[in-house]
Amino acid sequence: MFETYAGGVLFLGLGFVLAALVWLTVRAFRVRLGWGVGCLLFPPALVPFSYIYRRQLTVPLTVLGIGAVLAGGAIAVNRLIVDNISLGPREKIVDGVP
Repeated sequence: MFETYAGGVLFLGLGFVLAALVWLTVRAFRVRLGWGVGCLLFPPALVPFSYIYRRQLTVPLTVLGIGAVLAGGAIAVNRLIVDNISLGPREKIVDGVP
């Protein structure tokens, strides 16, 4: 059942992350041209920018967090739950021979 929705949840989370990063870059350009160019050419510059202007960036940072939780949650559930489910006797049948 999870495999049906995991891809959608993962891509939805990645879409939120991408939208938030674009939003943060646009906000960086609005603050100062140097911040915008720095964040566009060197994406890790978004970390200090987000820390310095965190009061003005609550909504894009929230969208980034939601996207990270969705994408990370889909990966974590797949890694921890789906990979460790015992298939019982179906796992022992190889080429139709038990």
